[in-house]
Amino acid sequence: MNEILVYLFFSHIIGDFYLQTETIAKRKNQEITLLIAHGLLYCIPFLFLFIISTDRNHLLQAIVFVCLGHFLVDYLKAMLYQKESLGRKLKKYNLNEAIVYILDQGLHIIVMIGITMYFWRKGMSLSLIHADRIAEYMGFHLEHIVKWAFLISLLYKPANLTFVKLFACYKPFHPDHGEQESEIIDENNRKAGAVIGFLEKLLIVIFLSIQQYASIALIMTAKSIARYDKLSKESGFAEYYLIGTLFSLLIAIVAYYFVFSVL
Repeated sequence: MNEILVYLFFSHIIGDFYLQTETIAKRKNQEITLLIAHGLLYCIPFLFLFIISTDRNHLLQAIVFVCLGHFLVDYLKAMLYQKESLGRKLKKYNLNEAIVYILDQGLHIIVMIGITMYFWRKGMSLSLIHADRIAEYMGFHLEHIVKWAFLISLLYKPANLTFVKLFACYKPFHPDHGEQESEIIDENNRKAGAVIGFLEKLLIVIFLSIQQYASIALIMTAKSIARYDKLSKESGFAEYYLIGTLFSLLIAIVAYYFVFSVL
């Protein structure tokens, strides 16, 4: 069952994070058409998985229920957001938004695991014989390739978005900049920070895979040296920077051992 979960989790990450535009993410709780669009886009990686599978026993039923379950959770969340009192609270306190995000993703995962277990007991199977043969011909194991692809996909958008949702309230504010200037600076910093954070986490999991644990410390040192001037002058930035660094380290280690030891 673990092999099937890897493919379904991977499809979930692609559909819920990489095929969801920023416009859909911001407005799907207010506009039903965008919520439906997200639901349809979410189905794409699952349908691709079904198409390339050579053994589809109960697979289509499981995929249909997973996609419907995902849409139902998102629909219920949208209904909660549209309640005026809750909407005001979510805008006022970033912590509440973080809790909603955690509950949302937690429910998606629980629904997916529950549906997979149900159909697994009924004899669900998934086999990618053609893809496996291509991987073997190239000298690789398909399972290893998929796990690494899944891990890398976890470390970029999902990890970055999770950090933003959980720790946005600790982000330092610059009162000396105008509102428009601050928005431009924040957007540029966000994009650069996302890329740096991803590369940092990627290097950490690579070093973990080759058991070069001491090299992880070099990444932390290099980051600190590059930001030394700003760290020494801005205490607010230093605290936010430390939170980001520790989060990157934690998420990379947890994700690596989850993918290669638990699944």
